[in-house]
Amino acid sequence: MSADTLSPNSREFFERSKLKQTLSLAFAGIGLLFFGMTCEDGGMSNSATIMEDSSSTSGDTEDMYAALSAGYGFSCFVKLLACILSFSVSLYFSSFLCGTLNEKKSLRTNLEIDETGSQPQEDMPPYVEPEIVAASSSSNTASNSSAPPYVSPIDKSGAV
Repeated sequence: MSADTLSPNSREFFERSKLKQTLSLAFAGIGLLFFGMTCEDGGMSNSATIMEDSSSTSGDTEDMYAALSAGYGFSCFVKLLACILSFSVSLYFSSFLCGTLNEKKSLRTNLEIDETGSQPQEDMPPYVEPEIVAASSSSNTASNSSAPPYVSPIDKSGAV
């Protein structure tokens, strides 16, 4: 089934699911970019610390390397936070991990959804009518002694 044969609502849902997955991959790529920049700044901070501790530096040069080490260290920290934020946004947008059942299905195959946007009709469980227990009459109480004398207006599903 082609995406062109879907109804307008189903096509919009399909396109939105594809867009969410594309955004998820884009944010994962941005997270990897920030992770690489974090590693680079961490290495530069470590290099400045090693150069600061070397025996050939003194005075202003040592202060310069200390400032470089602190600056690159702070930059590494900020980019690590950006990396974590980008990966978390990527996971949030991912239709495979945090998407609805319809989003997961529509990424694999084109799916015709109903007007409400809920589950497809073939996957819905059948509706079961709840049983209503009427209060027993005085002549029927002897034969129906196992029934409770009071029937709660709220059943187990929470419906009134």
